[in-house]
Amino acid sequence: MSDQHRADIAVIGGSGFYTLPGLHDARPVDIPTPFGATSDPIMLGTLDDSRVAFIARHGDRKSTRLNS
Repeated sequence: MSDQHRADIAVIGGSGFYTLPGLHDARPVDIPTPFGATSDPIMLGTLDDSRVAFIARHGDRKSTRLNS
């Protein structure tokens, strides 16, 4: 993983928690995992002075991906 995809803190949202207030300059990043694709792209941005990765656990559209 390159430094541009690193974060100081990771936050996993849950039901009703689909965005992280205060996350600035957020951009979606797709990061491969051993379990397949994530439910949504991981949003990587800045909160105060920290690099933060955020993902809505169920996806922001309540979508379901099936991994084959």
